[in-house]
Amino acid sequence: MDRLIVTFDSRQALYMPAGHLVDIDIRDQIGNFDELEDRALADHPRMRRILVRPMPHWPLACFYLHWSSGEDLTILDSLVRSGIATQDDFANAVLGEAIGMTCMECKAQLRVVTWSPALKLFTDSNTRAQSHSFKKKCPVCHHAWTASVLEFIDR
Repeated sequence: MDRLIVTFDSRQALYMPAGHLVDIDIRDQIGNFDELEDRALADHPRMRRILVRPMPHWPLACFYLHWSSGEDLTILDSLVRSGIATQDDFANAVLGEAIGMTCMECKAQLRVVTWSPALKLFTDSNTRAQSHSFKKKCPVCHHAWTASVLEFIDR
């Protein structure tokens, strides 16, 4: 796969369109890479994977761009491949990161993509999050929670 670079403000990211797995030659350079998650989320209809360095001289890290407003991400993939995607094409996305979490009610161990405000990819991250749809209940016990979960990861 050709390396698809997208620039967010001054930060560059390697964009992974639907169906493309992370190249084997860079997997060992990604601090939080999980091959099973990469395969499970490669064709997700509301997310795209990006690789970015959180800080200069740090290893690459895998993050997820998530949309909850119904965008056709195949169009975005085409725009990125063509080199004509702009910041506006990412206007409704929030940044997420895969983590493990435990439901405080039923103690289920879950793997999720959660909103990641720590990496300032977008200058308006907090505003974006306020209008974004999050998963409001545990998928096991259906108890309500306040975690900022974007998606559950099925492996």
